[in-house]
Amino acid sequence: MILVVAVLLVAAFIRSALGFFILLYGLFGLARPGKRLERERKGFPWIIGWTAGVLGGAFNTNGPPIVAYGMLRGWPPESFRATLQGYFLPTGLAILAGHGLAGLWTGTVLRSYVVALPAIVLGVFLGARLNKKVTHAVFAKLVYASLAVMGAVLLLHEL
Repeated sequence: MILVVAVLLVAAFIRSALGFFILLYGLFGLARPGKRLERERKGFPWIIGWTAGVLGGAFNTNGPPIVAYGMLRGWPPESFRATLQGYFLPTGLAILAGHGLAGLWTGTVLRSYVVALPAIVLGVFLGARLNKKVTHAVFAKLVYASLAVMGAVLLLHEL
């Protein structure tokens, strides 16, 4: 019993810290949108990938490190979207398979997916239409604002 409580407390602390850092990075990006990596150490992308993998496996939150890395690299919106799609498709499939093997696909989960599907389709449609109209500067602000909101929601959820 004590071990279960300790694990839950550690997980809550990690999610709170993650929410705090995502919020902080989003606010930093909004304040300094032009900030880029000047020099990158050779192993830095591997560290980002490892961090994303750990967060994805533990909390299904593998996106923020990859998004932050892409923003710090200054990828143009087209490259940014293409890279994220190339990353999230295989990792998402791996996470889905892992959840299926762990028995996490329940009736409630599948019903929630069906309920969310129209919003997903609408988001894909609107995103495809908007991406041709959004400048690089506006795109960066939207990404940073989204990160700040996600971090705040995660942090508030844990408090």
